[in-house]
Amino acid sequence: MIRFLEAAEVVLERQSRVEMARDEAYWRSVAIQRGSDEVFFEWKPSLSNGYVVMGATPVAIPNRAQLAHGELEGRRC
Repeated sequence: MIRFLEAAEVVLERQSRVEMARDEAYWRSVAIQRGSDEVFFEWKPSLSNGYVVMGATPVAIPNRAQLAHGELEGRRC
């Protein structure tokens, strides 16, 4: 039996693709929970142990159907 070992770069690339797919699935589920198809991240400075750090908050992107029906009046987009 002959077995070819994959190069380390190929293994790392496959692992990163799997992790990216898992992350994408997670954030899509967060978007669905918030009533949208996608989320973006709003970055704001905050304090942590006396240091200023940037924190990201996921914000749902409104569906086109919601925008068309005016369901978002009064909400900041």
